[in-house]
Amino acid sequence: MNQSNSTNNSFSCIIQSLTLEYYHFIYILFIIFSLSACGECDDEEGFELFFCEGEEVGIPSPGGHLPVYEPCSIYLYRDSYCIDNIDTQNDIAKVSGMSVINKDLNILNTELSDLAFLADATEIQGTLYISQNSMLQNLNGLENLQQIDGTLGVSHSDSLLSLDGLNPDIIFDSLLLEYNPNLATLISFNNKTVNDITIAFNGALLDLRGLSNLTIANSIEISSNAMLTDLQGFSKLQTVGPMWVEANRSMQSLAGLNPDIIIDRLIIENNRSLIALTTFTNNAANRITIWGNDSLVDLNGLSNTTSANYILIRRNNSLRNLSGLSNLTTINELNIYNNALLDDISSLTNLNTVNESLTIARNPMLTSLQGFSKLQSTRALQIWGNINLTTLGMASISSVQIFEFLDNSFLCDSDILLLRDQAIQNTNAIIRIEGNANC
Repeated sequence: MNQSNSTNNSFSCIIQSLTLEYYHFIYILFIIFSLSACGECDDEEGFELFFCEGEEVGIPSPGGHLPVYEPCSIYLYRDSYCIDNIDTQNDIAKVSGMSVINKDLNILNTELSDLAFLADATEIQGTLYISQNSMLQNLNGLENLQQIDGTLGVSHSDSLLSLDGLNPDIIFDSLLLEYNPNLATLISFNNKTVNDITIAFNGALLDLRGLSNLTIANSIEISSNAMLTDLQGFSKLQTVGPMWVEANRSMQSLAGLNPDIIIDRLIIENNRSLIALTTFTNNAANRITIWGNDSLVDLNGLSNTTSANYILIRRNNSLRNLSGLSNLTTINELNIYNNALLDDISSLTNLNTVNESLTIARNPMLTSLQGFSKLQSTRALQIWGNINLTTLGMASISSVQIFEFLDNSFLCDSDILLLRDQAIQNTNAIIRIEGNANC
């Protein structure tokens, strides 16, 4: 008898393992399909969104959009309370009436219409994750919940209209709201400090005003919320590490974001209706990425930025100049790539030091680099594929270790060689000059 039970348990484990591996295999196939369908897809530092012709293609994580079969049986949930659609009432009985739930609680793929069985719960000593509950329209039943030690996560809930029922004074470590297509508003959270916030793929979400008391966050991601037009809700936010604002197709401005905020890394990416940035009182961020915002016409919101570690300005198809960078004097790395209409970089005349690398690549309307007239040094100077570039004008540069001028069709080799002789002081410098005009 014991041998039979052991055999059955072993067989069950094998089936569960194969099931999980099957979903991982499907996940990899989805990634390959997305990449092949997109052609050239941009990928920066491990982002899991790929953009094709202005539209976002989301890549789900295992257990996200992928089908979930007996979710409470897989190893991910073995050390937690888990309620699913297999034996729902028996699962509920394990936590019903508990004041302190002493580990993670997952509510997955049920037909529950409310969470009344949690009415006695005041604390969850772990994460509360609510996902794929087709009948759940709100969070009624969580009125007495005061604290979640881990993440409050609500995802893939197609019927969810609001977070009503959730105690506004609740304290949680992190907040995850994603793939809730009918969630229109947030409740007004009183929590002032949160570790990580992710609000993504909520197609009906109109604003972020429920976060108006937030002052400090470790990281914030606001992405692919189709109806979101601005960042109203972050007026009191003082400090954040990385902040992603990505693929919010209706977002026209960053209005509502505290202009005095201190941001370590700011990523503004693929917001196709974004016209202008908010005006930051100080340096906008230590690292700044402005990428794929098709309607953005200027960078004036960055006008008080004097120094940064890293700036990337890439594929902003309405951007004609860099006027918002007129006060930038020092930076470690500056990259200006693939901006279809950019023809004027004269605003960079105060820039004198680029410690690591300056890369100007594939800006088809750019004719002159005279904006770098005060630039004195950079470790790497890389000028690639600017097909109408004819004028250098980098009169002050005198220290370069990597010197690359490639495929600038109308830029004369003779001018490049003069600049090389001016800028290269080290006999061990790396020099590449190819594909430019033979004149």
